[in-house]
Amino acid sequence: MGTINIILITNASLTEAAMARALITITEAKCAALQDLGIESSYSPGLIATGTGTDNVIVVPGNGIRITYTGGHSKTGELIGRVVYESVKEAVTRHRANAGPKTIQ
Repeated sequence: MGTINIILITNASLTEAAMARALITITEAKCAALQDLGIESSYSPGLIATGTGTDNVIVVPGNGIRITYTGGHSKTGELIGRVVYESVKEAVTRHRANAGPKTIQ
C-alpha cells in the first residue's frame, strides 16, 4: 500500500476554521476505514495503520452556502466523513485486487 491522497471538493464556502476541522474529519474517516479493513502498519507489526508518512489532504472550498463547522456533529461533517470512509475503503479494496494484500509502509 502506498500514499493515500484525498482531495475534497465542495461547493460550500468554508471558513478557515471549517477547512481546518475538515482535515480532522477526513483523517478520522481515513483511519476508521483502514481500521475496519484491518490494514496493519509495516513499521509497527500488530498495530493497525492510520495512514502513511506521505499521505496528503486538500480541501477545495466553493462559493456556495457558508459553512462554519465540519465536525462529526454537523451534517457537512457527516457527509465528509461518509464519503471519505467509503472512498478509502473502495480504493484499498481495488488496490488489493490489483496488488494482493499488503501492509502500509
